[in-house]
Amino acid sequence: QVPHQREAARGGERHGVSRTARLLAAALLAAIAAAGGARAAGKPDAIAALEADPSASASERLRRLLAGTKSPDQRFWLVRTLGVRAKEHKDEAALEALLAAAKDPEPLVRGEALRSLSAFEVLGRERAQERWIKRLDEAARTAGTDRAPAVREGGRDLKHALDVFRDPAARGAPDPAAGGRPRWRSLSAPSASPSS
Repeated sequence: QVPHQREAARGGERHGVSRTARLLAAALLAAIAAAGGARAAGKPDAIAALEADPSASASERLRRLLAGTKSPDQRFWLVRTLGVRAKEHKDEAALEALLAAAKDPEPLVRGEALRSLSAFEVLGRERAQERWIKRLDEAARTAGTDRAPAVREGGRDLKHALDVFRDPAARGAPDPAAGGRPRWRSLSAPSASPSS
């Protein structure tokens, strides 16, 4: 070892950091970097192609990927991709996969799946009422009792979408979770301030 490397090693040992711990940390950082690179490389190719593919078979392939991966991070991004498909392609196969993902063991994945299920509204009133509303109501109710805040938040977003579906006037109703202010106020056209 050169002098500065020996000094760094002695410094690490003085601070209670073993050589094994340093090696493990370096390996972990390398794995994280490699995983990030793989995702970045894969996004423009396979995943982006499946996201843009209008056929229902693409959602089935994404569902199989979702069921087969052990990585919560990868499952989260697959759920997001399914959400885009559901909204852009009116894809009920994607909604089915999202409904299953609402029971994922990882809270962040469950929350994102619940939020993405709000895409049901693009199906149209008759189809949504016929097949989806009852099931989505149940998913939102179940999320409301979940111990994880991310899941409860996703459930609230889904419940709000269901409320708006039933009564479009509810779109401007205050959201209790946002302190009584409409969460989309910043997206609305400016309006005159009410007189006091």
